[in-house]
Amino acid sequence: MAWLPFTILWFGIGEVPLFAVMMLTLLFPGIVGSHGAFCAVPREYHEEGVVCGSSAWQLFWWVELPLSLVAQLQSLRLLWGLGWGTLVAGEMLGVQSGLGFRLLDFRYLLRYGEMLVVLGFMGTLVLGVDVLLRAVIRRVE
Repeated sequence: MAWLPFTILWFGIGEVPLFAVMMLTLLFPGIVGSHGAFCAVPREYHEEGVVCGSSAWQLFWWVELPLSLVAQLQSLRLLWGLGWGTLVAGEMLGVQSGLGFRLLDFRYLLRYGEMLVVLGFMGTLVLGVDVLLRAVIRRVE
């Protein structure tokens, strides 16, 4: 969120700075998580693929990706939570729509009942996607 003032200066008010903040927020943790997932693949599998004559693309597609899939999906779960929090916080600053904007609007209008409904919807959505991702991870394992 520290990038938000800079992106507003660079891109103005609206959706573009929010998109830029989302990209900055998710890009580096995504790269680190993906790199960690690929590094966790045992070296023996990679070496066996090389000995069998696999190309780099075949090693990636048939060895590294399947063996790192669970860790990649766990990383996706973390990115989902991080991205959702960033999106809602960013929508509270400088945009004219979205759930974060709506929460702020309800707060200013002292409409706490509607605010609780939006918070309940957001919590249900976040938990629903997390449950779905955990089910996919259990299925893949």
